[in-house]
Amino acid sequence: MDRLDHACIGQVLEQAETGRPVQWVDPDTSSQYRVVPTKTFQRDERYCREYTATVTVAGQQQDVHGIACRQPDGAWKLES
Repeated sequence: MDRLDHACIGQVLEQAETGRPVQWVDPDTSSQYRVVPTKTFQRDERYCREYTATVTVAGQQQDVHGIACRQPDGAWKLES
């Protein structure tokens, strides 16, 4: 996963409605991404979101579940 993919995930977490999947393909690697924000909440006065993601790289699919929180600089950081 490169910087562009990380930026795309941040945009999904920032802008996508809860439950709405967002998909894209990395033009350099042909890796496929599907991210779905599943819950929005506050943690330690930060805006956080639970999400599920499916990443397909070289034909291998991996499902990921996690939490990311927006940092003071606006960047999203994976918490778990």
